[in-house]
Amino acid sequence: MNVLIVDGYNIIHAWPRLKAALRDRGLEDARRLLVQTLAEYSAHTGVTVTLVFDAHTRHIGEPTSEVIDGVVVRFGTKQATADHVIERTAYEAARRGEAAGVAVATDDRLQRDMVSAMGIATISALALEEEVSRVAANVAATSGLRRAESARARRVENQLHPEVLRRLEALRRGTGGRVEEPMNDHEQTAQSQPEQQIAWTAVKAHEPVVASDGKSVGKVLEVAALPEEDIFHGIVFQPGAHPVLAPAADVAKITDRAVYLAIDSAAVASLEEFHSLHVERLGVRGLFFWKHLGWKDSSE
Repeated sequence: MNVLIVDGYNIIHAWPRLKAALRDRGLEDARRLLVQTLAEYSAHTGVTVTLVFDAHTRHIGEPTSEVIDGVVVRFGTKQATADHVIERTAYEAARRGEAAGVAVATDDRLQRDMVSAMGIATISALALEEEVSRVAANVAATSGLRRAESARARRVENQLHPEVLRRLEALRRGTGGRVEEPMNDHEQTAQSQPEQQIAWTAVKAHEPVVASDGKSVGKVLEVAALPEEDIFHGIVFQPGAHPVLAPAADVAKITDRAVYLAIDSAAVASLEEFHSLHVERLGVRGLFFWKHLGWKDSSE
């Protein structure tokens, strides 16, 4: 069923809840309650609902059709009763070849016979009430299950270690479980200011060493140089198990944030291991002065 045509006043007088509303609060409240009930049914099932009422209690000039919360509400006129509107709507559906997807809800036997002859299915007031109640119960059960699952998830969450919660949140945010630590004042300041190129004499210990392909390959351990003669031999850093020396020719630039190499990360693996032989190659004076003395940690 894709389309449901409902004989409004027939249903109001057939459903105990609507009949009570009609008796206690009047026709307008009973009609509003029926519209609300069918709107919820339509929203949860996807069925298009057309609700038809007779014209009495309607004032001259009021529209004969309106949409309320997704329900098409149509009113008969002095020339065409609700029965005629229902029959006409059913006939038009049948003429379009859509009879198989349409049903009319009414207990009016003559009405049922008329639309059945057009190939339109009919459903009694009681059967419609049961169908609407079934859908409402399923919705309530699903909502209750979701609330229970949410409460259970909160209980589990309250028992987890804060670090586990942080990593789960990182996974949810798509960072692969890596927890993004908040930046300290030094990092925030560095990020907000542009990099400045500096001389090799100003290099700080533990500054990042970055290959030409943008990959970080280690941190500065020492600077190999002869300070008194202003001779820069290279940067010592440790990309793996052993420290290596990147010769001055392989150092592209040095900034206040990092040392940038002219070689990529693959070529870094080919750099010669740094040991005392390098010092001997620099000469006797280099033995005492190759290390950059008195520097401070980059984190200070």
